[in-house]
Amino acid sequence: MQLGLGYQWQSGQMSYTAMLGHERTQQAWYGVPQVSLNGTPEEIWDWAANSYEYGYGADSTRILDLISRGRQHNYYRYVDQVDDYRQDHHQIHASQRWGAWDFGATVHYTAGGGYYEQYREADDLSLYGAGDLGLADTTISSGDVIRRRWLGNDFYGALIQGTRKWSSTALQFGAGSFRYVGDHFGQPIWMQYGASQLSPQHRYYDNRGEKTDRYGFVGLDRDVFGGDVRVRVEAQWRQVGYQVHGTDNDLRVLDVDTVMAFLNPKVGADWLINDQNRAFISVAQASREPVRTDYIDRATSAYPLPEHLTDVELGWEHSTSTWSIQAVAFYMRYANQLVLTGALNDTGSPIRQNVDRSYRAGLEWTQEWRPFNGFKWYGTTTLALNRIEAFDEVLFDYAEGFDPVVSVAHEGTAISFSPGFTASSVASWEFWNRISSEGLGSTASVEWSFRHVARQFLDNTSSESRSLPAYAVHDARLRWMKHRSNAGHIGVSLFLRNLLNAQYSANGWTYSYLYGGLDAMSTEVYVYPQAGRNGLVSVELTF
Repeated sequence: MQLGLGYQWQSGQMSYTAMLGHERTQQAWYGVPQVSLNGTPEEIWDWAANSYEYGYGADSTRILDLISRGRQHNYYRYVDQVDDYRQDHHQIHASQRWGAWDFGATVHYTAGGGYYEQYREADDLSLYGAGDLGLADTTISSGDVIRRRWLGNDFYGALIQGTRKWSSTALQFGAGSFRYVGDHFGQPIWMQYGASQLSPQHRYYDNRGEKTDRYGFVGLDRDVFGGDVRVRVEAQWRQVGYQVHGTDNDLRVLDVDTVMAFLNPKVGADWLINDQNRAFISVAQASREPVRTDYIDRATSAYPLPEHLTDVELGWEHSTSTWSIQAVAFYMRYANQLVLTGALNDTGSPIRQNVDRSYRAGLEWTQEWRPFNGFKWYGTTTLALNRIEAFDEVLFDYAEGFDPVVSVAHEGTAISFSPGFTASSVASWEFWNRISSEGLGSTASVEWSFRHVARQFLDNTSSESRSLPAYAVHDARLRWMKHRSNAGHIGVSLFLRNLLNAQYSANGWTYSYLYGGLDAMSTEVYVYPQAGRNGLVSVELTF
């Protein structure tokens, strides 16, 4: 639900917006084992025999479902394995002009709360604070549990910004301050054994995380050489603080207390060569802090480091009445980049690690063609080399008598989830236009879109066995719109998705571990198959 109110006066305006939302979503973040896409039933049974850690093992019901349903298999069988979450947004925006100065301000507050409900098989009772049970000649120390992992959060802050323009100079400045408070806790709502030992509101883990974020920026544009060249200089200062205290889901004690400060400068120039050509260049430095999961899911005792980027871009653009072309060459040099390891934590969030030195370099090419009124074609292509110069893969060995943490050195590998080639294309044609001079009437159009994504590696080892194959997808849309006299319209759209029924996976995860040294490595690869050919109809009605 959304509500908006506004008030406007001669030199400014103010508005209030409220957005209230609630979602309840079945979980499938486990994905499906990659072996199930092309493997024979015998290969799937063999795989399952070595996958006890992930709950298949000798579970014949789950394995048979995997074999029969394949791409549509869901690891979870509990009907209420859901995310249930509410979030309410409140925002006030104001702007005011005083002479040649323009000012704006925003205050906001977001409140959220909800839980992830899980069915757990054979969990230790001690995890939830319950003791062993003695029944006749048997001691029970584990049992099935249904638990809810709660998150309650508040996010609020304010920002201001201003601009001032002169004949050949423009000044922009601003500042903001934000605070986030998140309470994370877990409650068992049903236990096969031991529930009588706990209070109904018992929390088996409980922690609070707080993040503060403050920034200030200033930017200056200056026209030189008769206005043909515009030079821009800007700088941003940020200070980010984290505090996390309490216990986590696995009963680890969390104790994070850190503050980081960043200075992010940028300089660039835009050269208007003539009416049809322009060139531009920019050099920027940027820094980004780790997120909460980087701290609590880190593989070592050391805090994750913020990542730093130096970005150099050089571009050219050519435009005519029917064509526009833009080419941008880029080089992005990272220090301590936080890259995805390919693994997930126990709520489905990706795990990241720092790598000392890495880079992205490539070329982006976009073009648009408008040969006649009503028809437009747009395409974009990116070629990139995404590389980690050197990093250590961290593996855990679960066998007794072996080093529990093993590092494997890699050099010159591809950055995870970073395809070296992507392309997209959209062609649209408005073949019917019966709009009168008063703006009344109807239009109809058809659109065809295409996207191609090259192979992506799920981790940073450049192993094809831990990768997503390249894929290409075609979509189509047919749209009709009727404009009415009250300034509203009626619109009907027919969408045909994945028109050629491509069988592909757009995401996935992987995790490797040892059980007795490097010669006894096991690697799990799970993917998220996307829907085959499908369609939908949407209806729009405005007043």
